[in-house]
Amino acid sequence: MKRVTLLSICVSFSLVATVITRDDMISTASQYVPISCWTPVVDSTAEVSPTWHSWYKTKANGGYPPYDKLAYCWGGFDTPSGFKSRVENKTSPVPAGGYNTSNYSYPRPYIAGIDCSGFVLRCWGISTYTTYQQLIDYSLQIDKTALKKGDLLRKTGHSVLYMSGSFPGKCNIYESQADSSTGAHYPGVVHHSRHISEDDYTSRSIFPQFSQESPANGEVVEHAQTKDISVTIAAKGNIASDGVSMGINGKQVSNLILEHPTDTTWKVRAPNFDVSEGGAFNVVVNARNDVARSWSDKYEK
Repeated sequence: MKRVTLLSICVSFSLVATVITRDDMISTASQYVPISCWTPVVDSTAEVSPTWHSWYKTKANGGYPPYDKLAYCWGGFDTPSGFKSRVENKTSPVPAGGYNTSNYSYPRPYIAGIDCSGFVLRCWGISTYTTYQQLIDYSLQIDKTALKKGDLLRKTGHSVLYMSGSFPGKCNIYESQADSSTGAHYPGVVHHSRHISEDDYTSRSIFPQFSQESPANGEVVEHAQTKDISVTIAAKGNIASDGVSMGINGKQVSNLILEHPTDTTWKVRAPNFDVSEGGAFNVVVNARNDVARSWSDKYEK
């Protein structure tokens, strides 16, 4: 009797372009909280109507600079360095954002800051921002139990970058807040923990999701000479056939099959793999996910 144990399946993703990992996303988020201190040159603008008055006041107008928060601006997409250069520009300064910037149709050119969706897109490595719909277009809805750092919690009107914690419940998150209702005296990017309700938010991920490994992780296969070994991958992009490989116990599979049963799923399969020697088998799958950018993750059981 031959006993074959599938020890683990590890799946990592890379793209031709620069690969972004979950750790990279959190590293980017941390660069927004706090940012280096800045002092506004102006705190209002008549380029929008009615005239905008920032919450981040100059000292002459009763403010307490320097500040170290990247301000909220509806539709805004500033990086920390870009924000700082705009609000401290001596020639053509713009005021920082704050509460009620959504009252203007397109304040980005006239008010500095970043909004909730723009912030998550920046952390995801996306360099352009036109609408929150990009978050939906690039990500898959996932089960709450599959949440990992760098994933998205999304409700109508707000986006949050998940770090850790129990969802629903108290989550460790990064977000750009539009107001002070959750304790931020100055609206902008924060890193904190707060309760998030499942009634309001759904969980999504830009990373490929892995499931239906066969044989299952840790499964014992008896009386087998050959066995198909496979894993199903779900992603919003395209899993390119020339970027997929599978290694079993350190050896590459030469007759790998990549199937595409639905618009968002792929099945990577090593057909009729010789398991007659028995023992434990470690399987590693590498694939290239062609989507707006390149995101790398690792699946291991």
